[in-house]
Amino acid sequence: MTAGNRGSAVRGFLESATAVLLLAFCNGMSAAAQDAASLERNDSGNRILYLANPYGFSAQQREGPLVALVTALEDMGAVVWEPFTRTSQIDTTSPGWAYRIGQADLRDVRDADGLFAVVNGCPPDEGVMVELGMAIAWGKPVFLFRDDFRRCTDSETYPLNLMVFTGLPETRWEAYWYGAIEEIADPGKALAQWLSGEPAAVATGSTGE
Repeated sequence: MTAGNRGSAVRGFLESATAVLLLAFCNGMSAAAQDAASLERNDSGNRILYLANPYGFSAQQREGPLVALVTALEDMGAVVWEPFTRTSQIDTTSPGWAYRIGQADLRDVRDADGLFAVVNGCPPDEGVMVELGMAIAWGKPVFLFRDDFRRCTDSETYPLNLMVFTGLPETRWEAYWYGAIEEIADPGKALAQWLSGEPAAVATGSTGE
């Protein structure tokens, strides 16, 4: 083997080794994130609920309805992942802050057991809708909260756009719909039953009927 061939072989080996190490590192980081989520869940033995909401954009809503909602969910036994709190350490004056927040929220939606979405507004907040869509696509149980009395709908069946309800069962979707804070503790509704350990019905997404 010539010196040039030996050099090429060494470079090829080093590149392959580097690729393997990077893959192992990335897999390790992913596993570490999943382990952290499992640890947080196992500390309490309760299910993790991602709270998709627009309240964090307003100081008054952070101190009022957001606190009340988090308290009500925690009183039910949920481990609440509230995105504005969980990304509060990210410096929003630094380059790339928006990307980092978006990726952090995506990971939390993926790693949580279910999602509780505040769907106030006509239409509801676009960020909440994206998070809701991800949860539906990942087959996670979703629960909807709206104490906004306005209807913003394209059908006679639902109070909002029909796509918002594609993660809910067809015949009992009202059990996953909450119109007031006081309803969260209702033992006859889906959230209380799911947090107690029962499986939640998730829409199958079948088509072609």
